[in-house]
Amino acid sequence: ILVDEYQDTNLIQAEIVDFLASENRNVLVVGDDSQSIYSFRGANFANIIDFPHRYPDCTIYKLETNYRSVPPILSLANGIIAINTRQFAKTLRPVRSSGEKPVVVPTRNVPQQAEFVASQILTMRENGYSLKDLAVLYRAHYQSLELQIELTRRGIPFDIRSGIRFFEQAHIKDVISYLKVIANPRDEMAWKRMLKIYPGIGKVSSEKVWNVLKEAADPLEYFRQSALSVSLPSGVRSSLSTVGVLLSELETIDFEPGTMIKTIVERGYGDYLSSKYPDHRDRLQDIEQLSAFATQYSSLDHFLSELALLGELEGENVAAGSIPDEKLTLSTIHQAKGLEWPGVFIIWLCEGAFPSGRSVGKEEDIEEERRLFYVACTRAKDYLFLTYPLVSEGTWNPSFIRKPSRFVRELKPSCYTKWFVDQRGKSW
Repeated sequence: ILVDEYQDTNLIQAEIVDFLASENRNVLVVGDDSQSIYSFRGANFANIIDFPHRYPDCTIYKLETNYRSVPPILSLANGIIAINTRQFAKTLRPVRSSGEKPVVVPTRNVPQQAEFVASQILTMRENGYSLKDLAVLYRAHYQSLELQIELTRRGIPFDIRSGIRFFEQAHIKDVISYLKVIANPRDEMAWKRMLKIYPGIGKVSSEKVWNVLKEAADPLEYFRQSALSVSLPSGVRSSLSTVGVLLSELETIDFEPGTMIKTIVERGYGDYLSSKYPDHRDRLQDIEQLSAFATQYSSLDHFLSELALLGELEGENVAAGSIPDEKLTLSTIHQAKGLEWPGVFIIWLCEGAFPSGRSVGKEEDIEEERRLFYVACTRAKDYLFLTYPLVSEGTWNPSFIRKPSRFVRELKPSCYTKWFVDQRGKSW
């Protein structure tokens, strides 16, 4: 019996293998305990780590020769994973003979982190690398927001392996629809999208409400005063009343988009996420990051205009004559397992972001997060950049100083080079 990727098997799969092998005990499993990162999908780390206990007469063969990465990257990776206590101790040995040390780059804040990554990508492209040779990896999809925006501003095309573009996600479109209604009460699509979030309001009801509003001199004011007079079931009328109260509150916030987004979530949209999506926590993180991003805009119109501009820039190429399918890769680390690139950037390496705040306090969870970091670093062939913001800003929480990830603090200073970024985004 042969089993590949054994570190990703769940409990039932392991029991099936053990049952089939129970008579002859002739089983070969191949896997890497250091790349066991899918517990959230049901993978059971104990399957591989306890295999010698279930089969005490087994022989263990360690495959430690690495053909991918330059020696300094492997040295850093070996140092990372050696800290875990539950593992089969291994030391990756390079076939390649030389290379550059990984680079650790603290940045002032999240926007500067995005600026540095985008600038360095363009520099590497000028030095002969194609965009498809480069990847930016992160712990969670929300951490790519500012980078997506910065890449779009600079006309750097990218593919996202971790999902769809940030502003194309349903929950982001939902929240923005409220803002669009406030900014432009004649936006039909925004009205209909917003209304259909509420109980009892579907395509027919939202169409009926809009047909009344579009005839009004001021649709927003008319809705607050007269929408309940529309002939609709009582449940729909109750939902319309809830919408009216929220829109009135949003108008009193002085059109500050970050605070408006926070208010939308607190006044019902957060509950809507919880009731509709199993991954509602991840979606809420996306919205929190959107709110933090929006705080840098002085007005709602400015914020929405920027979003519209980003949409128009989306398809532009990095330079005239560039290869049509030349695109940078953005991906969560989970989606990047098994892949490789000459140059890799790992962003948001600060406590609470990577490792995830949900993992802190449980040693087994921290060890899986450390394995995730190890997987991310070993995707790099030639160059590895590790970045983190020193300050986070937002409306959910006040600005605060971030601690570098424990995974960065655990690195020996001799295994990396440290760069700093000045006010103009130049590194040194």
